[in-house]
Amino acid sequence: MVEFLVFSLGASLAQRLGDRWLDATAANIDEGLRNLLRQLVSARSEDDPKVRARKTARVEIEVARYVEQHPESEQELAAVVRQPVVATSGDRRLARIEQYWALLMFVLDGVASLGRPVALRGFFNCETCLTLIDARVEGQDDLLLPEPPKSDPDYEPTIWLTSGSDAAGNALIGKPRVWLLRCPSDADRDRMADKLNRWFARPRHLLPSPELLQYALLLEDEPELILQPELVSHISSDWVWIETGVATSDPRHDLFYAIEHTRGAKLMREDLDDLLRARWESDEAWRQMLRMQ
Repeated sequence: MVEFLVFSLGASLAQRLGDRWLDATAANIDEGLRNLLRQLVSARSEDDPKVRARKTARVEIEVARYVEQHPESEQELAAVVRQPVVATSGDRRLARIEQYWALLMFVLDGVASLGRPVALRGFFNCETCLTLIDARVEGQDDLLLPEPPKSDPDYEPTIWLTSGSDAAGNALIGKPRVWLLRCPSDADRDRMADKLNRWFARPRHLLPSPELLQYALLLEDEPELILQPELVSHISSDWVWIETGVATSDPRHDLFYAIEHTRGAKLMREDLDDLLRARWESDEAWRQMLRMQ
């Protein structure tokens, strides 16, 4: 369990929220573990990819060793890894969108670590839908994740996901693509999630390239359920906005869904946890096999 927790931590909010995230979870962890996690934050912030990888690996080993020597801290680490919420503002709308951003960063980082697209149940606005995420990029070394929402008296705090309506163009500049797929029922949603994740788990050379994935999905239709993925443009505290491709400020051309509860976001997080655990267990099986040779 310790190894999986550290594996999860490598793709967790620590690398995105830094000391601010640790301060929000400080009540859950002891001083020794908190110092190691601060070292992990620092390591994940290194600009040089080689230095970042080396320091991160070293600190992750130290975290695992610390937890093995202090078994009581395993539960604390589990709580830290699964802490998706950091609300630091007195502004209700900003605090709410900060929570969305924190969870979205965890999800995007996790999907990027899998190295393939994924289908997750639910999104911020609904439960009976699928979230399709492709964090693969073309022509870029690093994924360009959304900036944290900022307080501005003239504008509502917003998480901006896309630059324009072209998913292919966003893949080329290094931005992740997030689509919503509305489903008639929970049963259809679950069936399509299983089907798409098996399709996405194929060898990489059999998958459409990042800039072509959306068009391939449009062809993956069934008589009873035609896939019509909608590219998510941005998220505000109360709405999920879909990119329509219409260049106008007229709100009648906008497509958006109200956020009335976050049960769908909880499903999305649970599905990602399952995929990360399955990936770790698969890698661990290979490591065990190699040790036996």
